[in-house]
Amino acid sequence: MLSSPAAKKQLGSRQNKRQGWFDDNGKLLQQLIDGKRKAFIALQNEQKLATKRKRYQECKATVQKSTRNPKKVWRKKAQEIQQLADANDTRGFFNATKTIFGPSTHGQAFLKCKDGSTILRSNADINAKSREHFEDLVNQTVLFDRNMINKFQNNPLRTP
Repeated sequence: MLSSPAAKKQLGSRQNKRQGWFDDNGKLLQQLIDGKRKAFIALQNEQKLATKRKRYQECKATVQKSTRNPKKVWRKKAQEIQQLADANDTRGFFNATKTIFGPSTHGQAFLKCKDGSTILRSNADINAKSREHFEDLVNQTVLFDRNMINKFQNNPLRTP
């Protein structure tokens, strides 16, 4: 998508406010997966060596074991939320779900000025920024070869 890099540059990336699946041990898990991948590649290069096969199996078992731990944590959180729902504790229920899904955000996303130093908060500043953006977009020079247009085949329009 063409607008994605420009939008990311202008608005910045969104900060995740909810609790992720592997927040606590994501880096450790990624290191274990990378180690398993390296062991697998080494095994594929020399399949007859028993030491490489054993190393790959150990890495695979370690990754499987470490991915089960977050599942247990999430099962425990699901049980806590279910207990809150069964007890009709709506405040506790919504607080628990908010920690998992993050707070609901309704409102206007703020824009940064063209040099990226300040955030535009007022409607007048945002409208001026939009006007400037679309003027730049519409008035940009486009370079193309007019001979390329002549190379396209002209087909008659089909009418029903």
